[in-house]
Amino acid sequence: MWLLLAPYPVAAALFAVLTVWGPPYAGLLVLFVGVATAVGHLAGMLLALLGGWLWRRAGPPDAR
Repeated sequence: MWLLLAPYPVAAALFAVLTVWGPPYAGLLVLFVGVATAVGHLAGMLLALLGGWLWRRAGPPDAR
């Protein structure tokens, strides 16, 4: 579980460091990339859940 959540604190720390000490707008770029990554990550998880659900529903009928 920690592998799924580890990028978010790292992105937050990088955003803070670049906002304070980095070149202008570098922190904002990190923020945009972090948000896009999070949206892609969540969309991928939802697609994986939906795909697994559809895969199970489309399986062969029970042999009786």
